[in-house]
Amino acid sequence: MVKKLKEEDLNLWKEITSSIQPLKVNKKPHEDSKKDLFQPNEKNILSSHNSNKNLKKITEHSNQLKVKQNIQYTGIDRRTNQRMTRGNVEIGATLDLHGFNQIEAYDLLYNFIVKSYQDHLKLVLVVTGKGRIDNNKEFNAVGVLKTKLPIWLKEQNFFNMVNGFRFSHQKHGGSGAYYVLLKSK
Repeated sequence: MVKKLKEEDLNLWKEITSSIQPLKVNKKPHEDSKKDLFQPNEKNILSSHNSNKNLKKITEHSNQLKVKQNIQYTGIDRRTNQRMTRGNVEIGATLDLHGFNQIEAYDLLYNFIVKSYQDHLKLVLVVTGKGRIDNNKEFNAVGVLKTKLPIWLKEQNFFNMVNGFRFSHQKHGGSGAYYVLLKSK
């Protein structure tokens, strides 16, 4: 159902539109555009079918590349990631790094990952803690070990053993702990 405008609305519309001027349209085409015009001939018509197929392939390929570039590779497959997100994973071993300095924590982490890898464990939990939060809210630092652990796990020492890592589920420590997925031996 179309509503009819009231007379006062119609008068207001006429008043507003009377003051509007259309944009200027350049009726003279650019000189360069004449050069770019496509002049069809038999050769172009025959090859256009093949070029459409090639264009379609190129477009599909470029779309796939865009998708792949947006994915951040962690080494954890989609199904395992879903189980980790829900906390439905079996943890083979746990390492708690609370109270250790960076040097001690790195040594413990390396020994723990090596032992877990040799024991053919698939998933381990590394607890780093969330960092210190002062009661006065003036000092709110992110934990040093929490920020260092991802950097350490990307190093060459762990490359042959670690497949991927991510924050754990809340029941396993949330953002204060990491699931570490180990490679198969």
